[in-house]
Amino acid sequence: MTPEEFRRGALIDTRTSVFVLGRAARLLLDAGDEVSAWRGSPARPEVLVRATHTDPEQRFATVRRFAAAWRATSRPGT
Repeated sequence: MTPEEFRRGALIDTRTSVFVLGRAARLLLDAGDEVSAWRGSPARPEVLVRATHTDPEQRFATVRRFAAAWRATSRPGT
């Protein structure tokens, strides 16, 4: 659950979906507490940090923007 879902009357919107997608990706690609256990590209953790920020205003505004940032980190050299 997102942090805002624990507050009565909080706005639940697209940024909530971005958080959930970011957490799911993190769980699927993280093999443990060690950085060496990460199974994604080196730049993707930064994308996930933004997607799962506790402040919804700091997250990607849309799932499309999150997906674009995610895809951009799969290019060679990222």
